[in-house]
Amino acid sequence: MSDYELFNTFTEIWNMVWVIFTVYLSVTFGFIVAGYLVAGRLERIMVSLVIGLYSLVAVWCFVAIERFATNGVRLASDIRTKVDAGESSLVWTTMATEPADQVTVVRLLILALLILTFAGSIAFFLHQRRSRN
Repeated sequence: MSDYELFNTFTEIWNMVWVIFTVYLSVTFGFIVAGYLVAGRLERIMVSLVIGLYSLVAVWCFVAIERFATNGVRLASDIRTKVDAGESSLVWTTMATEPADQVTVVRLLILALLILTFAGSIAFFLHQRRSRN
């Protein structure tokens, strides 16, 4: 791949990660608002349905983000290898100058944030249900 294709692909991969992340945050905030407004009035079957649907979307987002982010980490490693070998002019990019594991750390931080917000939103929903009954 040319330098342009490498850089463009890297940018597109991480843009997709952030798009899916914003979709996840939107769904999570919608779930939290729904929990605040109606959790105490829902029957048990509806609570199961709402939590199930939210969980399905959340797991899809987790998997999609993990797959794209893993590809982004691999591509950053390939770019760094090409730069170190003198085969690429992408020495000006941050992926060529930052610590090698930084992209992996960002990926792990995103996944940790997803898991924490998922657990927190479920706990909030269930707390609202208990406190309003």
